Amino acid sequence: MEPSEDATDIKGYFIDNPQTPNHDPANGANAWHPVNCDNLVMGPPRDFFDHAWSGGWPIGVSGSYTWPIHPIWQVVGDNATNSLKGWTSQVMTLSADGTMTVEKLDNTATRRP
Repeated sequence: MEPSEDATDIKGYFIDNPQTPNHDPANGANAWHPVNCDNLVMGPPRDFFDHAWSGGWPIGVSGSYTWPIHPIWQVVGDNATNSLKGWTSQVMTLSADGTMTVEKLDNTATRRP
């Protein structure tokens, strides 16, 4: 699970934007996902789970924000949780041309308008 955390390192357009999303349940936080025998985190609607996205921002502005992510894991049937090491924060960077780049775990997804 990736527990909820507020966005940090907010820059540019997102400083005064009340709609800058936090990493909360509406954005995928606080949900348990099973891990398969290949150590892939599973979840609908795809086999592999990570729904990195960001959108709806106007053209002509730029900025960035970070979701600190400190995941935890637990064994099914056990209430104890454990910290998962090696995870990275998720950084969303908006360019003035409307391009949004999402970076997490040394991978990026870039979407243009």
